[in-house]
Amino acid sequence: SPTVKTIQALEKADQLMLEKKFDEAFKTYQAVARYFRSQSQKGIKKSNVQFYYSVLHSMARALYGAGRLPESLEVYSWIPG
Repeated sequence: SPTVKTIQALEKADQLMLEKKFDEAFKTYQAVARYFRSQSQKGIKKSNVQFYYSVLHSMARALYGAGRLPESLEVYSWIPG
């Protein structure tokens, strides 16, 4: 199911972060975010907004770990303060 695949992808990305494979982790988090956006074409439901922002935060962390600070800051700017 899509939910199981999403959870598995997030677990894989988290493991990649622990292994310091930041670029690969970023790509995995990014794929989850893109899939989530594609499934929410009319906008992200209120109940799922925090999940989406959490994935964006993980993307930004991965970019930071990879030494890609400007891109990390850009992704963080997508999360409302």
